[in-house]
Amino acid sequence: MSSQILQPTRALKVMPGGVADIPFPEVMYSGTTTSFIENLITVDGVDFDALGVSAGDIIYMPSANMSMTVISVPSPDTIEVNWYPDANYSFVIYKGGLNRGCILYIGAESNAQFVVGSPSGSRTPITLSASGFLPLQVTSISEISGTSNIVAFW
Repeated sequence: MSSQILQPTRALKVMPGGVADIPFPEVMYSGTTTSFIENLITVDGVDFDALGVSAGDIIYMPSANMSMTVISVPSPDTIEVNWYPDANYSFVIYKGGLNRGCILYIGAESNAQFVVGSPSGSRTPITLSASGFLPLQVTSISEISGTSNIVAFW
């Protein structure tokens, strides 16, 4: 019988929400929102164009436990996202499109839907009855219930 040895070199806590893919942990920028109006996030003194932020990049707001995707950069200090926070939060922007698949460690029983393989793949509902690794190449997760204790490994 064959066995697999997992030796990841990177890890990232997965933010639930279903409005962003799981990002590969390559940070483009981290900071705190200055203001928000509906789906526009503004940070004074930051030039998102110069940082290379563009549509498809992924934003994690750990203190709000949410993720979202950049839709556009309408002005240098403002980004349009597909969701909006209800307060000013610290956030991290990751370059989108770099995750070709990660394995997940799920810390407790969970009902979730995963996108296995490419980001355009179909969502597969999976129920895990105990904690452990999900040995599939996952690019996105949504509709989490039962736990938010999920870590992605590459």
